[in-house]
Amino acid sequence: MKRDVLETIHTLITDEHRGGVATVIAVRGSASARVGSKAVFDATGKNLAGWVGGGCAETYVGENVVAALEDRAPRIVHVDLDDEIFGLGIVCGGTMDVFVEPLLPPRQLSLPRLDPMEYETELRFLAESLGFKAAFDGATKTVNGLADLYLVLAGAIAVSRGQQMVSLRRVKQLPVHFVEGPRRRPDSVLLVGQTRITETLARLVTPRGVPSK
Repeated sequence: MKRDVLETIHTLITDEHRGGVATVIAVRGSASARVGSKAVFDATGKNLAGWVGGGCAETYVGENVVAALEDRAPRIVHVDLDDEIFGLGIVCGGTMDVFVEPLLPPRQLSLPRLDPMEYETELRFLAESLGFKAAFDGATKTVNGLADLYLVLAGAIAVSRGQQMVSLRRVKQLPVHFVEGPRRRPDSVLLVGQTRITETLARLVTPRGVPSK
Protein backbone atom coordinates (compact mmCIF):
# COMPACT_ATOMS: atom_id res chain seq x y z
CA MET A 1 0.00 0.00 0.00
CA LYS A 2 1.38 3.42 -0.93
CA ARG A 3 2.58 5.70 1.82
CA ASP A 4 0.22 8.58 0.98
CA VAL A 5 -2.77 6.24 1.20
CA LEU A 6 -1.65 4.89 4.58
CA GLU A 7 -0.98 8.37 5.94
CA THR A 8 -4.37 9.64 4.76
CA ILE A 9 -6.19 6.70 6.37
CA HIS A 10 -4.24 7.28 9.59
CA THR A 11 -5.16 10.98 9.58
CA LEU A 12 -8.88 10.27 9.09
CA ILE A 13 -8.90 7.71 11.92
CA THR A 14 -6.79 9.83 14.28
CA ASP A 15 -8.89 12.95 13.74
CA GLU A 16 -12.10 10.85 13.91
CA HIS A 17 -13.27 12.07 10.50
CA ARG A 18 -15.63 10.14 8.26
CA GLY A 19 -14.34 8.76 4.97
CA GLY A 20 -13.86 5.58 3.02
CA VAL A 21 -11.31 3.30 1.38
CA ALA A 22 -11.93 1.86 -2.10
CA THR A 23 -9.94 -1.17 -3.27
CA VAL A 24 -10.06 -2.72 -6.75
CA ILE A 25 -10.62 -6.46 -6.19
CA ALA A 26 -11.28 -7.62 -9.76
CA VAL A 27 -10.61 -6.35 -13.29
CA ARG A 28 -11.99 -7.79 -16.50
CA GLY A 29 -10.86 -6.43 -19.85
CA SER A 30 -9.14 -3.08 -20.24
CA ALA A 31 -9.03 -0.73 -17.24
CA SER A 32 -6.70 2.00 -16.02
CA ALA A 33 -6.61 0.60 -12.47
CA ARG A 34 -5.25 -2.77 -11.40
CA VAL A 35 -6.24 -5.32 -8.77
CA GLY A 36 -5.09 -3.95 -5.43
CA SER A 37 -5.31 -0.30 -6.46
CA LYS A 38 -6.60 1.82 -3.58
CA ALA A 39 -8.00 5.28 -3.03
CA VAL A 40 -9.14 7.18 0.06
CA PHE A 41 -12.20 9.42 -0.09
CA ASP A 42 -13.63 11.95 2.34
CA ALA A 43 -17.24 12.07 3.55
CA THR A 44 -18.32 14.01 0.42
CA GLY A 45 -16.87 11.47 -2.00
CA LYS A 46 -13.77 13.52 -2.87
CA ASN A 47 -10.59 11.58 -3.61
CA LEU A 48 -7.93 12.42 -1.01
CA ALA A 49 -5.22 9.96 -2.07
CA GLY A 50 -4.68 6.97 -4.32
CA TRP A 51 -6.19 5.83 -7.62
CA VAL A 52 -9.02 3.49 -8.64
CA GLY A 53 -9.67 4.97 -12.08
CA GLY A 54 -10.12 8.44 -13.45
CA GLY A 55 -12.99 10.57 -14.67
CA CYS A 56 -16.51 9.43 -13.99
CA ALA A 57 -15.36 6.04 -12.65
CA GLU A 58 -13.76 7.82 -9.68
CA THR A 59 -16.87 9.95 -9.22
CA TYR A 60 -19.06 6.85 -9.23
CA VAL A 61 -16.89 5.14 -6.60
CA GLY A 62 -16.91 8.32 -4.50
CA GLU A 63 -20.71 8.39 -4.58
CA ASN A 64 -20.73 4.83 -3.28
CA VAL A 65 -18.39 5.81 -0.46
CA VAL A 66 -20.98 8.39 0.63
CA ALA A 67 -23.73 5.74 0.41
CA ALA A 68 -21.64 3.25 2.41
CA LEU A 69 -21.16 5.87 5.12
CA GLU A 70 -24.91 6.40 5.30
CA ASP A 71 -25.49 2.62 5.57
CA ARG A 72 -22.56 2.20 7.96
CA ALA A 73 -21.65 -0.95 6.02
CA PRO A 74 -19.13 -1.95 3.33
CA ARG A 75 -20.19 -2.81 -0.21
CA ILE A 76 -18.85 -4.16 -3.49
CA VAL A 77 -19.36 -1.83 -6.45
CA HIS A 78 -19.45 -3.05 -10.05
CA VAL A 79 -17.96 -0.42 -12.37
CA ASP A 80 -18.71 -0.86 -16.08
CA LEU A 81 -16.13 1.20 -17.97
CA ASP A 82 -17.97 0.60 -21.25
CA ASP A 83 -21.28 1.97 -19.98
CA GLU A 84 -22.63 5.07 -21.67
CA ILE A 85 -23.75 6.53 -18.33
CA PHE A 86 -20.14 7.46 -17.60
CA GLY A 87 -19.94 9.60 -20.73
CA LEU A 88 -16.16 9.22 -21.03
CA GLY A 89 -16.05 9.68 -24.77
CA ILE A 90 -13.32 7.05 -25.19
CA VAL A 91 -14.39 3.89 -23.35
CA CYS A 92 -11.92 1.46 -21.80
CA GLY A 93 -14.01 -1.58 -22.62
CA GLY A 94 -13.52 -3.34 -19.26
CA THR A 95 -15.20 -3.71 -15.89
CA MET A 96 -14.00 -3.51 -12.30
CA ASP A 97 -15.25 -4.69 -8.94
CA VAL A 98 -14.37 -2.27 -6.15
CA PHE A 99 -14.65 -2.99 -2.43
CA VAL A 100 -15.78 0.14 -0.59
CA GLU A 101 -15.13 0.23 3.16
CA PRO A 102 -16.48 3.16 5.22
CA LEU A 103 -14.23 4.75 7.83
CA LEU A 104 -16.42 5.80 10.72
CA PRO A 105 -15.40 7.46 13.99
CA PRO A 106 -16.17 5.25 16.99
CA ARG A 107 -19.62 5.71 18.48
CA GLN A 108 -19.60 6.97 22.06
CA LEU A 109 -20.98 4.49 24.56
CA SER A 110 -22.13 5.68 27.99
CA LEU A 111 -20.94 3.30 30.70
CA PRO A 112 -21.40 3.30 34.47
CA ARG A 113 -18.50 3.81 36.86
CA LEU A 114 -17.31 0.50 38.28
CA ASP A 115 -16.45 -0.70 41.74
CA PRO A 116 -13.64 -1.85 41.95
CA MET A 117 -12.49 1.00 39.71
CA GLU A 118 -9.63 -1.00 38.12
CA TYR A 119 -12.21 -3.01 36.16
CA GLU A 120 -12.92 0.11 34.10
CA THR A 121 -9.70 -0.53 32.14
CA GLU A 122 -10.95 -3.96 31.05
CA LEU A 123 -14.42 -2.61 30.25
CA ARG A 124 -12.92 0.19 28.14
CA PHE A 125 -10.83 -2.39 26.24
CA LEU A 126 -13.90 -4.52 25.56
CA ALA A 127 -15.90 -1.51 24.32
CA GLU A 128 -13.10 -0.31 22.04
CA SER A 129 -12.70 -3.85 20.64
CA LEU A 130 -16.29 -3.56 19.44
CA GLY A 131 -15.71 -0.14 17.87
CA PHE A 132 -17.09 2.06 20.65
CA LYS A 133 -15.54 5.01 22.46
CA ALA A 134 -16.11 4.49 26.18
CA ALA A 135 -17.45 7.33 28.31
CA PHE A 136 -17.84 6.60 32.03
CA ASP A 137 -20.61 8.91 33.17
CA GLY A 138 -23.23 6.74 34.83
CA ALA A 139 -23.98 5.65 38.38
CA THR A 140 -21.47 3.30 40.01
CA LYS A 141 -22.04 -0.45 39.65
CA THR A 142 -20.32 -3.18 41.63
CA VAL A 143 -18.80 -5.96 39.55
CA ASN A 144 -17.23 -9.25 40.57
CA GLY A 145 -15.60 -10.53 37.40
CA LEU A 146 -15.69 -11.04 33.65
CA ALA A 147 -19.35 -12.10 33.51
CA ASP A 148 -20.42 -8.86 35.18
CA LEU A 149 -18.33 -6.82 32.74
CA TYR A 150 -20.06 -8.44 29.77
CA LEU A 151 -23.46 -7.78 31.33
CA VAL A 152 -22.62 -4.11 31.90
CA LEU A 153 -21.34 -3.74 28.33
CA ALA A 154 -24.31 -5.55 26.76
CA GLY A 155 -26.74 -3.44 28.77
CA ALA A 156 -25.05 -0.20 27.70
CA ILE A 157 -25.12 -1.25 24.03
CA ALA A 158 -28.81 -2.12 24.31
CA VAL A 159 -29.58 1.30 25.79
CA SER A 160 -27.62 3.02 22.99
CA ARG A 161 -29.93 1.27 20.52
CA GLY A 162 -33.07 2.33 22.35
CA GLN A 163 -33.65 -1.12 23.82
CA GLN A 164 -33.47 -2.72 27.23
CA MET A 165 -31.57 -5.86 28.11
CA VAL A 166 -32.74 -8.32 30.75
CA SER A 167 -30.05 -10.62 32.13
CA LEU A 168 -30.80 -14.34 32.26
CA ARG A 169 -29.67 -14.12 35.85
CA ARG A 170 -32.88 -12.21 36.54
CA VAL A 171 -35.20 -14.41 34.51
CA LYS A 172 -36.17 -16.76 37.30
CA GLN A 173 -38.61 -18.86 35.31
CA LEU A 174 -35.85 -20.35 33.15
CA PRO A 175 -34.53 -23.73 34.37
CA VAL A 176 -30.96 -22.38 34.50
CA HIS A 177 -29.00 -21.96 37.70
CA PHE A 178 -26.69 -18.96 38.02
CA VAL A 179 -24.26 -18.23 40.83
CA GLU A 180 -24.94 -14.71 42.01
CA GLY A 181 -21.84 -14.38 44.16
CA PRO A 182 -18.24 -13.99 42.98
CA ARG A 183 -16.34 -17.10 41.95
CA ARG A 184 -12.78 -17.84 43.01
CA ARG A 185 -10.19 -17.02 40.38
CA PRO A 186 -8.80 -20.30 38.94
CA ASP A 187 -5.18 -21.26 39.61
CA SER A 188 -4.45 -21.68 35.89
CA VAL A 189 -6.18 -21.05 32.57
CA LEU A 190 -5.26 -22.38 29.11
CA LEU A 191 -6.16 -20.08 26.21
CA VAL A 192 -5.76 -21.38 22.65
CA GLY A 193 -5.47 -19.05 19.64
CA GLN A 194 -4.73 -15.37 19.22
CA THR A 195 -7.89 -13.33 18.78
CA ARG A 196 -9.44 -10.24 20.37
CA ILE A 197 -11.40 -12.54 22.67
CA THR A 198 -8.38 -14.51 23.89
CA GLU A 199 -6.34 -11.30 24.31
CA THR A 200 -9.10 -9.81 26.47
CA LEU A 201 -9.48 -12.99 28.50
CA ALA A 202 -5.71 -13.12 29.02
CA ARG A 203 -5.76 -9.61 30.45
CA LEU A 204 -8.66 -10.41 32.75
CA VAL A 205 -7.33 -13.69 34.16
CA THR A 206 -3.72 -12.55 34.59
CA PRO A 207 -2.99 -11.33 38.15
CA ARG A 208 -2.31 -7.60 38.43
CA GLY A 209 1.33 -6.80 37.73
CA VAL A 210 2.18 -10.25 36.29
CA PRO A 211 2.78 -10.23 32.51
CA SER A 212 0.94 -12.84 30.46
CA LYS A 213 2.97 -15.28 28.35
